[in-house]
Amino acid sequence: MPISKSDHSNCGWKKPQGYGFFSNNQIVQVLLAELPKLISCYPLAFIANQDKFLLVALLGVEHGRNVFISTSSEWDASYVPSSVRGYPFSLVRLNDDSLTLCISEECLVCTEAAPEPLFQPSGELAPHVANTVDFLRHCDANREVTQRAVDVLASMNLIEVWPIQYRYSDRLDTTRLSGIYRINQECLHGLEEKALKKLMECGALGLAYAQLFSMEQLQPLIARAKLQCSGQSPLAGMPELDDIFGSEDSFNFDFLKKE
Repeated sequence: MPISKSDHSNCGWKKPQGYGFFSNNQIVQVLLAELPKLISCYPLAFIANQDKFLLVALLGVEHGRNVFISTSSEWDASYVPSSVRGYPFSLVRLNDDSLTLCISEECLVCTEAAPEPLFQPSGELAPHVANTVDFLRHCDANREVTQRAVDVLASMNLIEVWPIQYRYSDRLDTTRLSGIYRINQECLHGLEEKALKKLMECGALGLAYAQLFSMEQLQPLIARAKLQCSGQSPLAGMPELDDIFGSEDSFNFDFLKKE
């Protein structure tokens, strides 16, 4: 739902309790700037969307199931993708290419008992909302950079079908995961110097190798899915992630900064 000062000056919002809102997402779109933190957690891949490919992280092997969400709605990985951390807010690009701030309707509260304000009495966005908008603008800018890199990979025919198969036990049939694509390593290694330079200049070369390296995370992902299917927690007996890596409650732009 679009947010405007005229319609929502007296409204507020409530923070989601955990990450249960993303429990039905098998994939999540990710950014070039996130690659260093993503490749140690998730298999990266591409999906076809109309006439182009999108860069995504796999969160599960079954449609509608995210295996990184615990029974207590916590995110069981050391890094939460940026597309998830902006919730319940988002920036939607309109036909005139402008961006408008939106909020998930289930988190909008138009009563005096609203836990968090959307606007200050002066009419400006409340500090947390303003910080979130800044975060989302950074993400939107990097999304365009990411898409240009993916488009270059596609233009050189470096993206191919990734034939993923899995089964939860020897008694069950093998299941194929369709609609997932990867980098064609043989074609990548066969490129001439001029083509490699073009890939390097737009960040596509690093993206290609990051995707290839991240494929090592596919088997751990399937193992997670098997454990959840059997009713076990993938992180049973492990310490809380916040104790190791710190809280994700605040927005951190480090992953968007140039080295």
